Amino acid sequence: RQHQLFGLGKSAGLSGILADRAGLEAALPVHGIDDLMVLPAGAVPPNPQELLGRAAFGALLKAAADN
Repeated sequence: RQHQLFGLGKSAGLSGILADRAGLEAALPVHGIDDLMVLPAGAVPPNPQELLGRAAFGALLKAAADN
């Protein structure tokens, strides 16, 4: 729903990053609001709990905090 609220196209999003199908470029800038990036959920995976348990999720949170 974020993509609708901010007028963004659908992207790979969080699920794509955690499944190694996308990189941090899946976070999209919101036009008109400086320094705001939106990371849509992405496609609904068959194993959401497993994706959130991966080391990639912790690395993503750290990268987001650093940026």
